[in-house]
Amino acid sequence: PDLCGAIGASSCSHQIVVFQVIIVEECMKTGGIGASLSSQINEQYLDFLDAPVTRLSSQDVPTSYAFDLEAATIIQPQQVIDAVEKICGASVAA
Repeated sequence: PDLCGAIGASSCSHQIVVFQVIIVEECMKTGGIGASLSSQINEQYLDFLDAPVTRLSSQDVPTSYAFDLEAATIIQPQQVIDAVEKICGASVAA
């Protein structure tokens, strides 16, 4: 399937075979771009997915300017690694 067309890319030189998808964004989960992208992938490519689309995003709370509080609300690299390991079933080198 042409995933590039699904996300609105104007030019794409190849097609992508989709089995598992992880969407990572810093936006809030509710109403973020990841929600729209996930919806488009599910609507157009559900038959090609081996698992539901996984979405990693910030919490649905206002982002603080304090570093520790910001880090607690925004998606962190270790969370991405954990999600990839869960989907792949193997460890991922960081």
